[in-house]
This record gives sequence, C-alpha cells and structure tokens, in this order.
Amino acid sequence: MPPASRDDWNTLEPPEVREPLDYSASFDIRRERQLSAGLIPECMEDKWFIYRDGDWLYFHRSWTGALIYRLKLDFDAQSVFVTESWVNRESEQYSSTDTAYDRALVDYLIRGLLLKEQVPFPRPKMPGIRGLLFKLAGKAMMFQHSIVGSSNVPTHTVDDSNGG
Repeated sequence: MPPASRDDWNTLEPPEVREPLDYSASFDIRRERQLSAGLIPECMEDKWFIYRDGDWLYFHRSWTGALIYRLKLDFDAQSVFVTESWVNRESEQYSSTDTAYDRALVDYLIRGLLLKEQVPFPRPKMPGIRGLLFKLAGKAMMFQHSIVGSSNVPTHTVDDSNGG
C-alpha cells in the first residue's frame, strides 16, 4: 500500500494561529517507513488523517480536515528526529490550550497509531475530585475514543499519571 498523501483526504490549510509544541523525539531509522506511511481513515471511527510531505509530518482531524499538529523530521544514518513542531491554536478548529497534553497526545499518535506500539493513552490533567470522578465514572475510555477512535488501534490502558 502506498504511503498516505495530502490528496487522500479533504484537509484545511495550516492555521494562522499556532503555538510551538516543543515536542522532541528520536526513532530508530528502521521505523522511518512506518512514520512515513501515515494513516488514512477507513471508517467514521478513525479520528485522524496523518501523512508525510517532504520533511514534515501532518496530523489532521479526519472529520473536519483541520491541521492540528505539524512536525519536522530530520534524519541521520541511524535515527529519525523531530526537530520542530507546532500545534493549532485557532479556537474554532481546536479547543485545547494545554501544550503539555498536546505533546503527550502527539507522542501517543506517533507511537500508538503509526508505530503500533502498546502505549497508554494520555489523560488530560484533571486534579482533585474532578479527576477522580472522571476516572470512577469510566469516562476515560470514552474520552480516548472521542480523541483517537477505536477501529485502527488496539485497546490501550489510560495513563493516569498526568493528573487526578
């Protein structure tokens, strides 16, 4: 199957309002093919469209086409590095304002969706009673489904270390 490309989905142009994400990571060069393959939604349950164009990795919401994250990749003989990144801050397209959570989420999208690693889904910070109620009410898995869907990823545990 050929890698995903921008032409595979209806997408919006990059937002005018964005913020540095300050996400950095490195991956073994043998994972470059998986990173470059991207992800094309197969059904309504798939929430992300991801593709690589040149040195950039693009993360669009599948329903709206909004570009949420963009990461610049650099390469050497042994590794793929994320050297630059930003997050959409146009509130009409993306309501999150928690940059730390966005870093955790994009890491999950890379490791869980693209690299198919078994990684826990990050939970946003919800301190005190609100976080406890969220956890006890079983809303953590519903939240995960609303963010990434369920058809293209195995069930993961929710990472409770980020709050609560």
